[in-house]
Amino acid sequence: MHYWGRICCPKTSNVRFWFMFLTFLLLEIVVLTASLFVIPSAMNTNSPLLDSGLPAILRISSWGAIVKLWHMFSQRHRMWKMTFGLQQFDNALQKLDFRMRSVEMNYWVLGWSIEFLLGTIYLNASGIIFGSMIFNYGTLTVLIVLINIANLPYTLFLIWFNVSELCVWYRIKMLSTLLRNGRPAALTGDRKDHTRQRKLATEISMLHYELSTVVQHINSVFGVQLTMSLCAYTILSIFGLFSYYRATIVDRDLETHFCRLIISWTIYNSATVWPAVLFGALVYGGVNRFGKEVHAFLRQTEDERAQNQQLDHRSITIKTGFFFVNWPVFASVIGFIVTYIVILIQFDSKAREINGINNLVQMNSNQTTSLAPFANQTVY
Repeated sequence: MHYWGRICCPKTSNVRFWFMFLTFLLLEIVVLTASLFVIPSAMNTNSPLLDSGLPAILRISSWGAIVKLWHMFSQRHRMWKMTFGLQQFDNALQKLDFRMRSVEMNYWVLGWSIEFLLGTIYLNASGIIFGSMIFNYGTLTVLIVLINIANLPYTLFLIWFNVSELCVWYRIKMLSTLLRNGRPAALTGDRKDHTRQRKLATEISMLHYELSTVVQHINSVFGVQLTMSLCAYTILSIFGLFSYYRATIVDRDLETHFCRLIISWTIYNSATVWPAVLFGALVYGGVNRFGKEVHAFLRQTEDERAQNQQLDHRSITIKTGFFFVNWPVFASVIGFIVTYIVILIQFDSKAREINGINNLVQMNSNQTTSLAPFANQTVY
C-alpha cells in the first residue's frame, strides 16, 4: 500500500519533479509551434475540414495542457500535504493493529493498465491505417508523434489522479471495516468494551479528519485537470461524430478517413476519462457505506441530522468546483454529446434545404434570362 502512496504523492520537491514539469511544458510548446507554423504549410489536401481542423485540434490540446501544467505546478505544495496526510492516516491505523492489504487495488490497477494499453495501441494503429490514406509517410509520422506528445500530460496526470482516487477509496474501505469489526463491542455491557469503543470512535474521527484533508488537497490539485479533460473529451466527441456525419453526406474519402481518426482519438481518451469517473464513483459509494457504518456504530446518537452534517462538513468525496466525480457526471457528458450532435444535424439539414431552394431559384432565373432574347420574336 505504501508503494501506491509514494506514486500518487511524492514526498519532496525534487529535481525529477521539476524536470518532469519543465519537459512537458517544453514538449507542449513544440506541439503548439508546429500546429501554428509547420502543420498548416504541410497540409494541402484541398479539404477545409482537414486543412483547418487538425491544426486547430492540436492548438486547443496544447493550450489546455499548458494551462493544466501551470495550475498543477502552482498547487505542488499540496502534493506534499497529501503525502503527509496519508502517512498520518497509515500510522494511526497501525496503532490500532490493523494492516492494510492492497490486493484488490492491485487488480483494479492491472485491469485499468490493460485497458489503457489497448487504447494506446488502437490509437496508433488507427493513425497509421487511416492517416496513410490521407498523408504521405513523413507528414503522417510527424502527426502521430505530435498527437502522442499532446496526449502525454493529459494521460499522465489522469493516471496520477486515478491512483490517488484508489488510495482514498481503499482507506475508506478500511474505515468501514474498522467500524464493522468494532460494532459487537458496543452490544456488550462490559466496561472495557465500552472504553475500547470510545477509543475506537476517537481514532475513527481522527482518521476521518486526516483522510478528508487529503481529499481536499486532491480536489484542489486535480479539479481543474479533470474539468478540462471532460470538456475536451466532450468537444472532441461532438466534433468527431458530427464531422463523420458530414463526411458521409459529402461522400469524400479524405474527410471520412480523417473523421475515423478523430473518433479513434476519442476512444483513446475514453480509456483515461472513464476510469477516473469509475474510481470516483467507487469513492462516492465507499463514503455512503462509511456513513451508514457510522450511524450503526454510534447508536446512541439520536439526531441523525447532526451526524450527517458532521460527515458532510468534512466530506471525503472526490469533486471539482462544479460537480462530484460520479456516474451522473459521465451520463451528463453523454447527454451533452448526443444533444448537440442532434442540434447540429438539424441545423445542417435545414441549411442544405435552404441552399437547395436557392440553387433551384438561381437555375430558374438563369433559364429565364437565357430565353429572354426570343421573347419578342414573331413566329411565321
